[in-house]
Amino acid sequence: YETGVTAGINLYNGGRDNLQRKIAETEIAVTDFDRQGIENQLVATVTSAYYNALAARAFIQTAQDSVDTVATQLRIMNVRFQSGGALKSDILSLEVRLAQAREHLVQSQNQYQVALATLANVLGISFGDSFTVREDPDQSLDIPDQFEDGLNFALAHRPELYKLQGQVRQSRMAIDRARSGYLPSVDIQTRYYFADPNMNYDLDRDNWTAGVMVNWDLFTGFSTAADQSKASATLAETMAADRKTLLAIKFDVKRAYLNLFEAKERLKVAQSSVAKAEESLNLVKQQYEGGSADITRYLEAQLSESQARISAIAAFYDRQKAMAEIGRAIGYWSAIDKPKEESQTP
Repeated sequence: YETGVTAGINLYNGGRDNLQRKIAETEIAVTDFDRQGIENQLVATVTSAYYNALAARAFIQTAQDSVDTVATQLRIMNVRFQSGGALKSDILSLEVRLAQAREHLVQSQNQYQVALATLANVLGISFGDSFTVREDPDQSLDIPDQFEDGLNFALAHRPELYKLQGQVRQSRMAIDRARSGYLPSVDIQTRYYFADPNMNYDLDRDNWTAGVMVNWDLFTGFSTAADQSKASATLAETMAADRKTLLAIKFDVKRAYLNLFEAKERLKVAQSSVAKAEESLNLVKQQYEGGSADITRYLEAQLSESQARISAIAAFYDRQKAMAEIGRAIGYWSAIDKPKEESQTP
């Protein structure tokens, strides 16, 4: 019978343990950059849903103003009809236009509720009747004005680039780990034991051994070479993905700035159209009340003014959403709370 304790420790195994620990640490950093990328996208999604809700609410007010305007003219027209100063066809035209305006009001109210539900969904809260949005008077974003500055900011802050850089480091360390298969491992083994055929474990019959063991695989069926080849291929794939991501980010930033430029120009045109449509409506209204313009011309002017206001509202919030999209494209939302030492170009 033999009873004892055996203990051992590895002294050297080609650096595999150290490389594995570094790979795991890099994996933690890669996962954190992945989380930052999700946050960056999430903030942009919430911002877009927020502006959609504000725009839908503004559409309701525009539709309500249109209903009130047409309803007022219809009341005036009924009075004139009773006194013989208007035609029945004019009243019917106003009633049709009023029905259209009310239909648009109902659609706008429904769009607002849908926008609120969408915003609540991306916020991760339950939507209820008490859920409302408040417009922030200060909605400016501290983002670069020019594409070149925005691109430089993106190259220093987009989490996707940091994530790919971490994966490239992982792949290089994986190659080193595969190469370590060609190196030996060195271990210390110690043993303290008793051996007695009668199980009389006297202290004068104890034994001990200690030694250093070196293991070196001379042939592994080419598995080490295969692991190294696989790790090299993974590195090449990761570097190609890194370049692809870099090009995609450049395109993303360029598209975001072009969309912002378009949104700003559309807003200028829309605001000019509103001013002209309001002036045209006032002139046609005076002509209509004076009898020099018919009801059809008045309704066309009123409809044009309403559509111009809707276009201006849409253009304004499209510009706000375009600015938020630039924030996402350059990584603004993921870098806004990041310390400067963590925001250097990878």
